[in-house]
Parts: sequence; structure tokens; C-alpha cells
Amino acid sequence: MLHRLGWLDDTELSIEDLARVTSGVVSDYQHKHLDNLYMLHASKIWSVIISRPCSTFIINTTQRCECAGCVFSIYISSKLKKDFEGSGRFEMTKHTKQMLYIIHLTLDAEIYKHPVFSNEIVYKELHTSIQEFFEKDLFENHTTENQFLLLQLYLKCKITIKGTFSPHDEQVFYLLFDSFATYPSLKLNSVYLFSHVLYQLSVQWNSEELNMPSNLEKIKLFTRELILALSNDFYVNKLQSEQKLLLYEDIKKNHISMITDDHVTYVFIRCKCHLRNQFKYESFEVFGNEEYTLYKKVLAKVVISFYESIFLDIITVEDYLNMLENYSSHLSNIPSYQNIYGNMPGPSSHAQTIHLGRLSIPGILRWFMLMFELKFLFGDINSQFTELYFK
Repeated sequence: MLHRLGWLDDTELSIEDLARVTSGVVSDYQHKHLDNLYMLHASKIWSVIISRPCSTFIINTTQRCECAGCVFSIYISSKLKKDFEGSGRFEMTKHTKQMLYIIHLTLDAEIYKHPVFSNEIVYKELHTSIQEFFEKDLFENHTTENQFLLLQLYLKCKITIKGTFSPHDEQVFYLLFDSFATYPSLKLNSVYLFSHVLYQLSVQWNSEELNMPSNLEKIKLFTRELILALSNDFYVNKLQSEQKLLLYEDIKKNHISMITDDHVTYVFIRCKCHLRNQFKYESFEVFGNEEYTLYKKVLAKVVISFYESIFLDIITVEDYLNMLENYSSHLSNIPSYQNIYGNMPGPSSHAQTIHLGRLSIPGILRWFMLMFELKFLFGDINSQFTELYFK
């Protein structure tokens, strides 16, 4: 009500005090199971803060980031619920997009606390709300860009809370992917989303399932699509002329300008450390299929090429595609298992070097996701992890 009356426009708020009070409300909400109304009121206050014309609010600490991520998750959940319950309509405004990206960065910041991070219940509720929104096919009323942003956040939530895919999930994903595929300019964006799906599937495969023809085909298909996306004419031309990716052109200026560069750097340093500790090099026993070994090797090469040079030249593309399509003729070029896994130093010997091809498929995919977010969402195309090298 205060916002509608305009009383908050000229009111000076102590963000530190607000963050401290909000942290207490969040804690009570989660541990004492208080009514959701408390959190809903808090989320409305925070939404007013970022929507004020002359807002000076910045996110430069973990506490502010976590508070904003929590309350905005509750705000978005509430809006989605009103839509599928018929009492309102979810609209993707500039401020809604701001909230989505702040939530996204908060989820990045939370991964190193997983599996029991402090605000898990909030993100589970957000995940469920978006899922129900998709299940009722309400996404069809939104633009392609808005569908993409919602699916992007949904998949990010699913990975962070370790959610599972329902049959309807997969139907929706492939329906949307088919829709995105009609836009060649969204090719890499779509591959980024698809990496989440493949990650969720592959992280559940055992050694036998990993070598099943259908699953090998999924890995091959993803790798092929990534190669083609990184050499897409529209993508290459846009990067060379604007240094930005479609859908993310104005993200830093209009949506996350309140997040300081130092805090983004801090979050990605924590993510980097988390991934290095979470994904260990695969042992010899994992491998029973040389086809899998080659696909993994090619995928690692493509991801490293993306990280170092952002797109692929035609000669490299032809080389990678040839390896994928004619894997049997390239098996002799793969070093023996002992050369790959027995004689190379482990992570402890070279703490700042990641041998990407020695990681599992889920490990390679997680590094790709983080690289993508660093270069296109929260950094720039030249951003790299400090004191970390990929081979």
C-alpha cells in the first residue's frame, strides 16, 4: 500500500538493516514454518526497492545476494501461482527479469553449499511453481524470450536442488527446444539449456547405462550441436560486432547493474573451487566403450575451444565433426588408458590445472555451464577464471 501511495519513493532505507531483518524472517519461515505471508510481504518490499526510479541498491555481499535471491524467489512463485490458479497473470517485466537474474546468481552462489544449503526450501518452491506453470501450458501465452528465461531458471533450480525429470518435463523441454530451433540465432542459447538436461540424465547413469547406444547417441548429439552452435554465422558475426550473445545484450546494463563486479568475481571463485572438488578424474574402471571415450574427448576439446576462443573456425569444426561421425577411424589416435589416466599427474600435483577430458560427462557439462554464465550472463566474452587452466 505504501508503494502505491508513493510514500516509499522518497524514503531512505538502510539496506544493511533490511537484509539483517529479512535474514531473520527467512530463518523463521524455514525453521519455524511460519505463514508464507511474512515472506510475501518481505518480497514485495524488496521488489519495490529495485523498481524505484532512483534506486541506489547494490548487491555487494553474500548476505544481500542471498536475501534478494530468497525474497525474489518467493515473489516470482507467488505471481506464477496466481496465474495458474486463475487469480492473476504472470508478466515478464524489466523488474521481473532483474529478479530472475539475481535468483540465478544466488543459485550459483548456493551450489558450493549443496546438498543442504540454507535456503533450499525457497528454491524448491520456486522450482515447483515454474513446473506447475509449464504443466498447465501457460508458457504458451508468452514470447519466445520469456519462455526461454523461465526455462533457464527452472533448469538452474532443478540442478541446484537435484530435482528429477518427470515424463511431462521432457515433453515440455523438447517442445520448447523444437521451438527455439526455428531461430538459428538462438542455437547456442538452446545448447546451453540442453546441457542442463543432459547433465541431469548423465549424472544418474551407471557405467553400464553410460555405454548404452541410446545414451551414447545423446552425448554425440549434444557435442555435435555445440560444435555447430559455436560456428553458427549469426553467432560469430554478432560476437565479432557486438561482443554479446542474443537475449543477453542488455543484461549488465538493465538487469544486473546493481550487482558489483567484485561480488560476481567472488561467486565464480567459489563456484570454481566447488566444481574442482566435486568432480574428480574418472578411473580406468569406468571405461568399457571406446566410443564413449572418444565422444568425451571431443566434447572436452570443444568446451576448451569455447572457453579460450569463444567460437570455432571452419577447419576446427570439420575436424571435430569428422571425429564424431567416423569415430572408429580415430580410435588409434586416442592415447592408451594408461597414458591418459596412469601417467598424468592428478589434481593435487597441478592444483590450478583441470584436465577436462579426464572428467566425467557431468563434470565437463558443469564446467561448460559455468563458462557460459561467466562469459554471457555475469561477465563478458573475454572473462576467464583466474589462475586456472584447462587442458
